[in-house]
Amino acid sequence: MLRAGVQWVLTQWPESSGNIVLAGFSMGSATVASVGADFLAEVRGLLIVAGQTAGAQRLTEFVGKSVLIVHGSEDATVPPKCSDKLASYAKAAGAQTDLHIFQQVSSPDTHDMRQSFKLHHLWDEKWDVQAVVLEWLRKLI
Repeated sequence: MLRAGVQWVLTQWPESSGNIVLAGFSMGSATVASVGADFLAEVRGLLIVAGQTAGAQRLTEFVGKSVLIVHGSEDATVPPKCSDKLASYAKAAGAQTDLHIFQQVSSPDTHDMRQSFKLHHLWDEKWDVQAVVLEWLRKLI
C-alpha cells in the first residue's frame, strides 16, 4: 500500500520528487526502509518511531538521506537496542542520522498492558517527541 501511495503522489505531484518524507512506527520501520529504498531519489528523509529491526536492513541504502529515529528507554514491546541497530544501518550508508532515546519511567508491574502500550507509543513523551520531529522537519525544508 505504501509503495502504491508513493507512486500515486509522484504521479499526481511530480514536483514532490526529492521532498518526500516517509514515517514508520514499530513494525512499519521495515516497510518504510524497503519502500524508501525503492524510491531513494524521491525520498528526502525517513522517520522511525519505536522501530524494530527485522526487515529494515535496507536502511543501509539511504546514502545522503536524513533519518530520524525516536524510541522510549523503557519500551518492552520493542527494546531501544533495536533503534540503536537501525541507526547503525543508516550511519553505515552515510545517512545523516539522528537517534533520540527518550527517558521513561517503567511500571514495576511488567505485565501491565496499558503501561506497556504507553511506553511503546511514547504516550507521556508525545510533546517532546513532537518538538524533536518538528525541529528535524524544519531542517529538511
